[in-house]
Amino acid sequence: NLPVRLKDFQKNKTREYQRLIRKLQAYAIIHTDVRFVCVNQTAKGRSTVFATQGSKRLLDCVTSVFGAKQKDALIPIKLECPNDVELEGLISKASAGCGMSSGDR
Repeated sequence: NLPVRLKDFQKNKTREYQRLIRKLQAYAIIHTDVRFVCVNQTAKGRSTVFATQGSKRLLDCVTSVFGAKQKDALIPIKLECPNDVELEGLISKASAGCGMSSGDR
């Protein structure tokens, strides 16, 4: 049934492209030690969608993927839980224009 799937893909190219980019961004953020370069090649030429440097710092990866403006909207967080479990990461500030509702994404 490949022709049916192909037709569905061709009708929803933009949606599928956005889903793919979000998935690649997620991989790029969680694999901080791997260098990612995502390039979109069209008939007009090539454009870099995002690129990471393979830095071990989470903040560097997030900045590479989402831009410098997002970096300023993030707060580092570190929690120590029972049973020797540590959680470390970034959360968005609780203010207007920050996080998932931000218009620059």
